Amino acid sequence: MPQLEVLGNPLNLPSNPNIPKRWIISENDAEIRIAWPSSTDSSKEYTLLVLKLDNSIHCNCKGYQHHFHCKHIRRFLEAIKEVKKPKKGVSDTSRESYHKTDINKGQSAVLATLQLLGPATGRELARNLGWSINRVTGRVRELVEAGKVEEQSEKTFDKETKRSVSIWQAVGGYHGD
Repeated sequence: MPQLEVLGNPLNLPSNPNIPKRWIISENDAEIRIAWPSSTDSSKEYTLLVLKLDNSIHCNCKGYQHHFHCKHIRRFLEAIKEVKKPKKGVSDTSRESYHKTDINKGQSAVLATLQLLGPATGRELARNLGWSINRVTGRVRELVEAGKVEEQSEKTFDKETKRSVSIWQAVGGYHGD
């Protein structure tokens, strides 16, 4: 596991964040380590460190090491704003079982985004993930073949391409509130 130095004046985590368990690498009384995918290289993953003492967030990327801020922390903060508290009545074990999958990191990122956003087009997924559309469409097709994502019967018009495009949704639907 990469070592993280606590540097500079870090951004702080909002109080009582709802960080999905699937993002957490490890947690103890002092810190939470979070896996965050690179938006430019699917083989890379960064580690975000949240210090519980002051809710400060740190990253092991070069940008953070030089400037004390980075896009990984910014995107993480944006993502947790979108995460809603789980609905009451669903047990933690049921929720964990649902999220256990045998898919790769790229597929997992697309599936998690669909679960957070609800139904979305490929372009909307690409924009939210910070990926190219070509990177997203391959992962969506793989998830369709794995039975994790399905195409809605309706289509929508994409103003950028001036074409009718598919709307994708996670099997089982939207998991936000």
